[in-house]
Amino acid sequence: MYLSDLQILTAGLNINLKLFFQLDQQEVVPLHTLKIENRQTLLLLTASKSDTTLTLENIFLLLKNKPQINPKTKVFVRQNNINYPVFGYKFSSNQLIINGLSQNEDNEKIKRPG
Repeated sequence: MYLSDLQILTAGLNINLKLFFQLDQQEVVPLHTLKIENRQTLLLLTASKSDTTLTLENIFLLLKNKPQINPKTKVFVRQNNINYPVFGYKFSSNQLIINGLSQNEDNEKIKRPG
């Protein structure tokens, strides 16, 4: 998913929605860090057990303060040092659960540069 897709899909949603990540119907994990790598190519959300959870507002504020980010920036979630491409989301209670795309024949995991 591109950053522009994420912005369009989440426009008008409640900015207080807490963000979580789910991979292949596994456990739902909070997203707690937002980081831009390579300025134009990679937006990373980090998923792991944490006491803090990002909200949609956190993403909106970061993007508002960094207008030079390319709308074609790809969005990934990093979990256990593996970057998973984002392909959609779903709602559950007051949560926005971001879906990750796992490794299969057509899609390889993108490993974090060492």
